[in-house]
Amino acid sequence: MSESGYDVERRGDRVIIRDRIVPNQKQAEFYRSCDETGVREILFDGSLGFGKTQAGCRKIVAWAMKYGRPGQKYLVARKTYLQLEDTTKAAMLKGDGGLGPALPGGEVSEYVLEQEYAFGTFNKVVLKNGAEILFRSLEPEHQGKIKNLTLAGFLIDQAEELDSDEDEELVETLVKRLRDPNGPCKGIYLANPGPEDHWLSRRFGCSPGQLSDLSRYERRTRKRVHGTLFDNIHNLPPAYVIDMVQTKDRRPDFYRRYVLGEWGAFGGRRFKQFSRGRHVIAPFNLNEEWEILAGLDYGSAAPTVYLSMAIDLAGRWYVTAEHYEAEQPLSHHAGRIKMIESNPGAILGFEGQLSPSVRWLDPSAWRRERREFQSVAAELRDYGIFCAKAQNDRLGGWNRIEEMLVDELPDGRPRLQIFETCTNLIRELPNLKYKVGTDDVEKVNDHAADALRYGIMSRTATPLEKEKTPSEAHTREEIVARIIERAKKGPRVSEVGVD
Repeated sequence: MSESGYDVERRGDRVIIRDRIVPNQKQAEFYRSCDETGVREILFDGSLGFGKTQAGCRKIVAWAMKYGRPGQKYLVARKTYLQLEDTTKAAMLKGDGGLGPALPGGEVSEYVLEQEYAFGTFNKVVLKNGAEILFRSLEPEHQGKIKNLTLAGFLIDQAEELDSDEDEELVETLVKRLRDPNGPCKGIYLANPGPEDHWLSRRFGCSPGQLSDLSRYERRTRKRVHGTLFDNIHNLPPAYVIDMVQTKDRRPDFYRRYVLGEWGAFGGRRFKQFSRGRHVIAPFNLNEEWEILAGLDYGSAAPTVYLSMAIDLAGRWYVTAEHYEAEQPLSHHAGRIKMIESNPGAILGFEGQLSPSVRWLDPSAWRRERREFQSVAAELRDYGIFCAKAQNDRLGGWNRIEEMLVDELPDGRPRLQIFETCTNLIRELPNLKYKVGTDDVEKVNDHAADALRYGIMSRTATPLEKEKTPSEAHTREEIVARIIERAKKGPRVSEVGVD
């Protein structure tokens, strides 16, 4: 079909589809990944102007035409209907950026209006072979029936917009609904980069250290194809490319995110000073003379976080151990805390005492609120975890963390260091964002950061002593001799209460 750039040839039951639009190198890699045996999920992510939507739409159409039969369903989705209508659906049915529609009009049997979902326009296309392409939003009120579909494939455009735990659960459900025995049974995600702690980044290992967290099965069944603006430069207007490249100095976060396609590069970050190279270190054996303390942030549905911290003799803080888990009873958390404190060598791989002098717990844990019998703090005490009420000055806490990230000791390293095994704290700190119009941070994925803040803010800073001059210095023997001499003279008048 010339209007879409396809040549479609039918030979009996076979459909031969030739795409006459030459893909760029990364689009071609994406197409190959989609057809790779054993791959179930494909992420195509990168910069703006990279041709992700066009490539994703053409691939879902190719699957529908190749495998399609009556009733077979392919889902094309975005977070809201308005976004879906203006971008993804338009690219598939009308064309975009000078390219024809991804769906050849001659292959369509009918356009179907479903009032339950649509805004006065059709949202299902039935191909001549009977396959159905469904256009759906992923808004909460529309998720119920989507979860019950049996799918041959799905495409989620701008998947980084789905940033809640509920969205991640929905995606897990859709993957498990890929069970049409006659279809490719694959899911495609198209995305611009977002925060490093986004579920999509963790799912595909987009940021440093995340790939190693995936199991062998996950690495085998998930494929990521990443590109930058420069991979599609020959298909873009020169003026557009020049404008984007010139943001490198004026808006470096924008440049890294939307030109280079880097995850974790976004404006409004609270701790821009955080650097894996400067603040994350390998675990080592601790000095028994160092002070040990802990910060504890309680959550029920949200994670409960326990951080063990050590302070060396020079005043440098090390976050040495982490417990981070959600939807578990307090008895479970108490058991994990005891294991960390009593046997760090077996659990964490390094030697050193992690029994804290104090555990600083979120002050709200002393309120009973909806708990019927006793507070979280009291129940933890029943399990042998005794805590003190933490200082909860949020703005002061964030400022103090910032100072410790910047403040360097004489060896040139920052005052705050984090063992690389504390993966959730390392994930959260660089992704905390300013809450609009405030100096506070958004209450999103901040549980480990809160535990760190409790520990740092609640311990009173030790003042640096002024070095004594030779005339002020005394040996221990001299001090004892002066005390004895003074005792021989009897008590001072003021010491016995006589005026």
